[in-house]
Formats: sequence, structure tokens, C-alpha cells
Amino acid sequence: CPLPGAGGTPMKKLLLLAYYFPPHDSPGARRPGGLARYLPEQGWEAVVVTPHQAGWAAAMEDRIVPTGDHDLMQAWKRRLGPAAGLLGWVKPWIGIPDRQAGWIPHAVRGGMEAARGGGLCTILSTSAPFSAHVAARHLKARLGFPWVADLRDLWHENHNRATLGHGPLRGALDAFIEAKTLGAADALVTVSEP
Repeated sequence: CPLPGAGGTPMKKLLLLAYYFPPHDSPGARRPGGLARYLPEQGWEAVVVTPHQAGWAAAMEDRIVPTGDHDLMQAWKRRLGPAAGLLGWVKPWIGIPDRQAGWIPHAVRGGMEAARGGGLCTILSTSAPFSAHVAARHLKARLGFPWVADLRDLWHENHNRATLGHGPLRGALDAFIEAKTLGAADALVTVSEP
């Protein structure tokens, strides 16, 4: 895993799965952007898997694996056409674990592509969205690398669940997926005790 770093010290490479990454204007882009920027000071170089967007810093472009994305809600709206208004009651069930679930296969392909380049030895996924952790679990199973899951917010106990229309049944499903997914992680970084 070690690569030659500055001053001859070994540099390790990790795969960073982040749906939001600078220059995305989401507040969720700041943490993975900071991780990619400051991890080298700790001896780690991040190779970032994230949906394609214009405007990446030139210094980062060689360490970014751009992926496709698939907006499940938009796909259903296109399929239903004028009847798309009916989606309101099924909206909580489109995209599990979240609306970015369509990114999971793209993130897995991007991670596998990055691994073919060699030198990677660890996976770090950051959420929200929690789809990043589902993709990381698949990559851990395929690659065998240790995996660290970084949760910027709670998953099934998230305070925004009610605004998303998630009732008790969806809450139970989220708890099951959370336990199954994060149970495969080697370490968790959280912002709260739960």
C-alpha cells in the first residue's frame, strides 16, 4: 500500500466515496473536500469517487474518478408522464436507502476502476447520502480492503425522517439496511453517540 511521499516518507492511498464533493455547493461537500485536502498531511492520498461535475480544482483532477448518476425520482416522473403526481405517496419508497440510490452501481464501478490502478488499501465513505456506504460495502466485499464509514448525520434515527415522509415501516427498513451495511464496516466515524 505505501507509495513514496514527500521527503521519502511512505504515502498510503485510500478510496474516498463522496456523492457531494467540491465545487458542489452542498454543505455536505465541505467535509470530503477537507478530507481530500488535508489527509496527505497524515500520510494518506485520497482517490475520490464522485458523480461527474464541472469545475474541479486542477490539482485534484488526477485523483478524481468521475462517475455517472441515475436520478430514480426523475426516471419515474418520465415514465409516468402526466400521472407523475401520484408519486407523492410512494416517494419514500423510491430510492432506498435514499434518493441517490441510483448512484450506487456507478460508484461501485468507479471504485473498481480506481482499484485497477493499484496502490489503494483502504475505503472511506462519507454520508449523507447513505448510498455511499452501501456502495462501500459492495467494494469492501469485492476488494477486501478495510472500510471506514463516516456519518455526518444519523441514518435511520435522523431528525429529518418525518419531513421525508418516512413512517414506522420505512424506519424499520432503514434500521435493517443501516445495521446490515454498517455492520460490515471496520470503523465508524460519527458526530453523535447513537
